[in-house]
Amino acid sequence: MQTPAKPEPVKIAKNPAPVVPTAPGKQAAAVTEKPGGKKTAKDAAPAKTTDKVAAPTGKPTTVAGKTAAPAVEKQQQPTAKKIAGAFSLKTGEIVFAKDAGAVEAKLKKAGLKPVVRHTAMKQEPMNRLFYAEYPDRESAGVDLEQLRAKAPDAFIIQEGGKYVIYAGSYLKEARAAIEQDRLFDKGLRLVMKKTQVKIPVTYITAGSFPSQDDARKAADRLKKSGIKLAVVKSGKVSTKR
Repeated sequence: MQTPAKPEPVKIAKNPAPVVPTAPGKQAAAVTEKPGGKKTAKDAAPAKTTDKVAAPTGKPTTVAGKTAAPAVEKQQQPTAKKIAGAFSLKTGEIVFAKDAGAVEAKLKKAGLKPVVRHTAMKQEPMNRLFYAEYPDRESAGVDLEQLRAKAPDAFIIQEGGKYVIYAGSYLKEARAAIEQDRLFDKGLRLVMKKTQVKIPVTYITAGSFPSQDDARKAADRLKKSGIKLAVVKSGKVSTKR
């Protein structure tokens, strides 16, 4: 009788290698064996993952060639900014060219820049010293030459189809009255007449100041030089983001 063979004891491997879980969404490479128990060129190691999670840095990230703004950004408030030259100084109306020239020279001497003249036509009350009127210019011209020997400012104008001679024309009534008395002493009896005349007037703008307060201080300094100036707005105050 044949004795049955004893079963070989099962060998238990010491320290078995731990099972490594695969990354989510990834599968381990398949393991195939060729006859003879050899593994294929592709091993059974789990596939490496290249996905990295970037730590939050607060800096803009680049997505598809574009820079994305940070998720939370503090809104920048608009700040007011004064434009240099928002205010300037302006003289009153000046009738006579010589007076405008004198004021302009003082402003330039004070160091104000720029200094600009402006001219406009305006109706002004005028005081004229009436001498006589004539039906034609020829006869008026003869008397005008004689009158100018005593009144150099005499002139002829046409009014209502007639030619009228005036010994002078003055903006200020007091000045007209002085000339009237002077010519009376020379034997000329003249009548003062008031009328409205369109004449050119000049005003000057000067300086460039960032604030109204700076312009007012400059006007106060120039007032001591006998120049009365008003503060005017020549620019705008803008907001810049």
